[in-house]
Amino acid sequence: MAEQLSNNETETKQQNGDGVHNQILGSADVQLKSSLLVVVGEPFNVEQKDLILERIVIELSAWDVDQSKCDLNQQLSSCSAFQSSNQEAEKRFEHESPELHASILINPSLESTVATVTDFLTRPSTYKYLLHSGPVLQNNGAWLLQDGAFTFHHFQEIVKKLDLQGGEGSVVGDVSLVEKFADWNDALLSKLAPKLKLRLSRPATSLKDETGLIKFSDNISTYLKPFSVADRMKPGDSIGSLNFEQPTCYIFPAGQGTSLVFGIEGFTMLIDGGYKRSCTFWEFVRHLNRIDCMMISRLTYDNIFGLLSFFEKKSTEKGGPDVGVVMLNVGDTRHKTPNPVANNNNGASGHTTSGLIVSIAEEGRLLAEHMSITHLAPPQPVIGSTVHPISLYYKVGHGSLDMYVISPTYDSKELKDYLNQWSKVVDSYKGGIPLVDHLSVSFALL
Repeated sequence: MAEQLSNNETETKQQNGDGVHNQILGSADVQLKSSLLVVVGEPFNVEQKDLILERIVIELSAWDVDQSKCDLNQQLSSCSAFQSSNQEAEKRFEHESPELHASILINPSLESTVATVTDFLTRPSTYKYLLHSGPVLQNNGAWLLQDGAFTFHHFQEIVKKLDLQGGEGSVVGDVSLVEKFADWNDALLSKLAPKLKLRLSRPATSLKDETGLIKFSDNISTYLKPFSVADRMKPGDSIGSLNFEQPTCYIFPAGQGTSLVFGIEGFTMLIDGGYKRSCTFWEFVRHLNRIDCMMISRLTYDNIFGLLSFFEKKSTEKGGPDVGVVMLNVGDTRHKTPNPVANNNNGASGHTTSGLIVSIAEEGRLLAEHMSITHLAPPQPVIGSTVHPISLYYKVGHGSLDMYVISPTYDSKELKDYLNQWSKVVDSYKGGIPLVDHLSVSFALL
């Protein structure tokens, strides 16, 4: 896809409000035989970008020409590319012909992905092929999207809802999924809608000619820009311009996570960092001289990426406000893992990813390492044998601010298991209830 998706362009739409670019081509009144949905996630670094594009070619080569009665390579060969000035926004492209309906989502939101997968499953087709290529979580295979993670549970709920509706809205047909990892497995797929023949795609190559697939992948490459802290997080141009005259709370759009700043005169506190790697609180805090206290309640996928970007900015570029103290339940931050920033030959953003699989445990250790570089040793916010307030702020004539930690307790089995697994440098934390959720810090400010 380099200038257009088809020889017959019928409609091009640009929705500036939500950053979605639509390009719909061909006739829409022809009964379709096959449907293709490609969901492409944003790469963390240059290496991931190459792997995403390689995966697209490999997995699309398993397209079943005999069953679909559609030569996918020929269809994609007829596509020439498109251009877009907005590299950060979600992009959506559709190609339609008498043999194929293809939808391509690039760096989509969670809401858009759910809606598109729903439309894909209900579209009248004899053969359907769903491919995701992008970063996934190690523990459950969730797709890491622009503002949240698309899990197998999301897919399960879509199928169940459509199947309960029945009639024209029910899910029917033969669907091949390309995501054989973690929760995406034959055992779970077989328990879904009985009318739906869900199966994981065969690894064997079906297409002999991949010229069109390679061209298709090359065109998608135009829209895949690896995340860069330097590009996305500009330094503040008026440091110290923000002051609080009364107790104030700012809540930031953090995707599936949460992030907020609480401030009073002479004191600022940041609580959590949100899901988005673009660090949604940055546009606000970059104008502050200092963040006196940071509370990181948990190290989970919906909270860690924004914080990582913030501390990467501070450790590599010496930008952003000074940080007084960080409160976080982690093990010894002096334990060193291989430094991905130093060892990355691609000049990529520092994330410890193995291929396209993202380990939150590894991301947590990287966060602790960045804090160590900036000379921050986080105390653990836990309850001791007796409850004592932690004094955060006191000023004669203005008042005081105390923090009471409600959970977790310092001698809990879960905390000991978590710290033990941290010291063993595990890939993911295991427990009945996910340990990082069980140990989420609960506290009150008075």
